[in-house]
Amino acid sequence: MISPEQLINDLQKQVAKLEEELNQAQIDIRDFEALAFEWKKGYGETERKLRSEEHTSELQSRQYL
Repeated sequence: MISPEQLINDLQKQVAKLEEELNQAQIDIRDFEALAFEWKKGYGETERKLRSEEHTSELQSRQYL
């Protein structure tokens, strides 16, 4: 039979392990959010550039009409 002290000790170890895993998961989420923000920002810049090039192309086409 396991003693109450040993049970408490085992539970404390499990809690500490879970807290560490949770902390790592939160770090991973923050890293992911930062990457997603940078990607979205870059995507918006690329999208604006493509629209600008498309608009320029349309204007140039109208000059030749």
